[in-house]
Amino acid sequence: MIKKTATVPLALLCGLAAAGCTSPAATTTSTQQQQQTPQAAATVSVDRDADPGAWCGDKKVKVGLADGFGGNAWRRISLEVVKREAAKCPAVDTEILYTNANGDQQKASSDINSLVSQGVDVLIVYPDFGPAQLPALRAAKRTGITVIPYDGDPGGRPGEDYTAKVVMDAQAGGKDLGTWVGKTIKSGNVVFLGGNAGAPTSAQLLKGIQAALQDYPDVKLLLDQPVTTNWNKVDTQKAVSGLIAKYPEIDAVVTDYGITAVAAINTFTAAKLKVPAIASLATSNELGCLWQKQDKAGNAFPIYSVDSTNDMAQLALRMGVAAANQKDVVPAQAFRMPPFMDSAGGEKPRCVPSLPLDADLSSPLSEDRLAAILS
Repeated sequence: MIKKTATVPLALLCGLAAAGCTSPAATTTSTQQQQQTPQAAATVSVDRDADPGAWCGDKKVKVGLADGFGGNAWRRISLEVVKREAAKCPAVDTEILYTNANGDQQKASSDINSLVSQGVDVLIVYPDFGPAQLPALRAAKRTGITVIPYDGDPGGRPGEDYTAKVVMDAQAGGKDLGTWVGKTIKSGNVVFLGGNAGAPTSAQLLKGIQAALQDYPDVKLLLDQPVTTNWNKVDTQKAVSGLIAKYPEIDAVVTDYGITAVAAINTFTAAKLKVPAIASLATSNELGCLWQKQDKAGNAFPIYSVDSTNDMAQLALRMGVAAANQKDVVPAQAFRMPPFMDSAGGEKPRCVPSLPLDADLSSPLSEDRLAAILS
């Protein structure tokens, strides 16, 4: 990492967020590739309303955001979070350039090149295609601009292949989910629903769950690998139906995406079975509304989530602007999401009927702003 002339306070540059919103079309990263990536240097939380003076400099900065897959509400919210944060710094150009590769790996690389040619000073990238995007990230960095991959991990080395990165501490997130399950059910059977087959984030979450459950010997994880759901409702319903047929007693379900949690709940309900305890990350308005519906019908079940995943976009913007202004930033950071839903702890799921089902209520945006960008 090149030393800068000033240092930004760590607490103002670090935030909580996570992956789990990757396109099902995205290329997954192999275990070997993940092991080549240095461990993140910091796991800390973000102050959403921190004084921008810590990261906003005097240099005029143009920002671009490149999405490998921008076709869902989570990505639109993340873009709006970047715009909202950028507006706090007068030196940042009011127009945030944006590209969406729509799941096309080749276009994702060409989009990065296009934003560079349009003269961005800070390039924020959601690297949906993992290490396959490293050549484009390296090429962008060689032009002298600041390059910040966020949420998804492209592998490689910060300071060499790109300026800095902001990724999820997946194992810590898994530990939080697993610990809640152990404390809540105390004994019984658990299944973990992952995403794509071989998805690295799902594998890392599972490691955290397994580590946490070692403290609860009466809680049994039925499978030693994530159940493939492809992060969609149809495949999740098929997978959960198969699990129900094979395992008559399932006391808790852990998922890494709110959509799979919703599908699991609906599958148990359709089978006229009691919904087990649910622990998830990256939840949605739909999940909260579904829980409230079950609660009103007298069928409430324990639910827990870790969320605030869009905070990573906010942090990526802060890091990029700071680095472009010759301020020092931590080159590799891991982020542990805070609890959002915890029915046992008094934090019951929220439901806003006026908002779309896929709205992320844990984001830093107001309900009015969510309605405006998701309508």
